[in-house]
Amino acid sequence: MDEMPDSLQDQGKTLDEPCTGCPLDETGVHQSSSSEQDPSTSRQSQGEETNTDTKKKDVPPPPKSEQIPASDRLTIYFHAVLSKDFKFKLGNDRIFLRVGGRFGNLDANAAELTVSWDLEEHGFFVEGILMMNKKEAASVSIPYKYVVYKYKKAKYKSEYIYKLDSKETTMRCLFVKECLISEEGEWHQYDDIICAPSVLARMWSDQRKNIIEGRAIAGRIMLKTIFDLLSSWSDINLKSFLTQLNQFYQVYAHPFVYEETPKKWLEYGAEEVNFLLKQVVLESMTHKDIKDPLKTAVIALYIFSKYKIRPEREELSRLCMALCLPKLPKDDFASFWTDFTTSFSNIKNLPEIVRTLVDRVKTEGIPHWILALPLLHFLRGLSMPFEPVACTINPKYDLSWAGLWGLKHSDVNSHKARRAIINVIEPHKHLFEMDMLLARSLMRVMTVEELVECSSIAQNGLLDLLQAFYLQTPVDLTSSCT
Repeated sequence: MDEMPDSLQDQGKTLDEPCTGCPLDETGVHQSSSSEQDPSTSRQSQGEETNTDTKKKDVPPPPKSEQIPASDRLTIYFHAVLSKDFKFKLGNDRIFLRVGGRFGNLDANAAELTVSWDLEEHGFFVEGILMMNKKEAASVSIPYKYVVYKYKKAKYKSEYIYKLDSKETTMRCLFVKECLISEEGEWHQYDDIICAPSVLARMWSDQRKNIIEGRAIAGRIMLKTIFDLLSSWSDINLKSFLTQLNQFYQVYAHPFVYEETPKKWLEYGAEEVNFLLKQVVLESMTHKDIKDPLKTAVIALYIFSKYKIRPEREELSRLCMALCLPKLPKDDFASFWTDFTTSFSNIKNLPEIVRTLVDRVKTEGIPHWILALPLLHFLRGLSMPFEPVACTINPKYDLSWAGLWGLKHSDVNSHKARRAIINVIEPHKHLFEMDMLLARSLMRVMTVEELVECSSIAQNGLLDLLQAFYLQTPVDLTSSCT
């Protein structure tokens, strides 16, 4: 992964950087010496309560956004966890977003957030929407902060962002990477915990540890909301899921704050986000209410591949088992397969992702690779569901004949390993009827002595059995017979 450059050039508050490799390329941010920050705010007073209207017990809602043409509109969804230390009273207290720089006034509320659910000991999950002009706000570093209005005291309480090495006012930094904006012109800003200044004393001694733990807690909550999109499966929901996951990764793996200019914040990068994401993905695969194990496994495999997350041996076995095609009658499977291929039509490299998985599992000697092979055959067009395969006899192309073309030529050297493959595939005999190329794949990794047993499991034809015998017969014996 590319490192964030130490020196960031002024591009007139725009990011002059190609989007190749998104979302894994880190954000290049513009550093500007000018920012319209709150003149009454200092580092020492950051987060202190300010009385903006002692005569009124409540505040009016933020002003309505100016009308922006749909083609130029950027809709930003803010997601954050409000700490319980604010002692937020539902129905009375309110939480607002304030935007600085040339986009607003840090003394004025730009948008109001609402509570989506009560997280109990973790506080409240809050969300809000802000409309901006895409041409002005995309690829620009924008300072912002959250403030809580306490109804009883008629006072605002600003959030406190913990950064020990700072002498200036620290704010959050919004950077919308243009290449990750959805087709609908939407961006999701996934923030961590909104901390109250009252927790400063008890957090200061072990500040970094608490901040990292809080960020991980908030991250799990954010990911849950993203994965909830797949609870009701549709092409639109899948597309939204992939887009929002990209945006989450970009925001969470590259944390920045704003102190007159954008500055890197926390040692929390791709490695930590990958660990968090892996946990959530594996939990989704074992959820008791999972409706479609195959689609869930494909999503998991896609995420592992895209974000370079490496599953362990046990997790590889679970993936392959989940990628095993279901036992269905021919007509029902036709509908199932049409739905499956349509659902993942936007993931163009899915055949290569599955091939990479099968290759790794097979190379590492894990027998469950055989269960994912029919899916790979169908995705690559090497065979068709319930359709016979051509009978080709050519020793030079034995891997193609066996449906193992493109996989590393790693022989299964021990009888124990070959026995394990048979034991894994035997309870799933329906796969041989569904994928008639699978029998050849199984026979190709067996010895001559084991071919007879394989033929009773796979129910392969006589010609395939003879071809397998011919390919597995020692070269000297074959030459003498010829």
